[in-house]
Amino acid sequence: MKEENFKFKARYAEAMKNMSNKQAGEYARSVTEYAFQGKTYSGKDKTVKTAFDLTKATLDEEKFYKEQGRLGARKLLEQRQEEERENTLKSVVGGMLVGEIIKEAMAKNAEGKNGGFNHYEEARKS
Repeated sequence: MKEENFKFKARYAEAMKNMSNKQAGEYARSVTEYAFQGKTYSGKDKTVKTAFDLTKATLDEEKFYKEQGRLGARKLLEQRQEEERENTLKSVVGGMLVGEIIKEAMAKNAEGKNGGFNHYEEARKS
């Protein structure tokens, strides 16, 4: 599992209440070794082994959901960044198109050709 920290839940402590001090120590050590080093319990005590296996399943499930959440957040971030890039591109392209249309109209107006801004003046005169 190899984490930097983990939640030692109340139910783990509850399981230790029914164990001898030796068993509780083995259980606590096995849980921390699994959480921090990925080592599984190799002892012969069936009570400790059973409690460890149940705890291991819980730790594995928590790790799975943590990883899924991390991947989901990464995917969401990538989608948002892609949308921002597309929106930026659209506004740049849109701005360029409008800019080109204005330049073209101004050039036609300067040349005196219809299609520039002077067609508005001609329409008012009529």
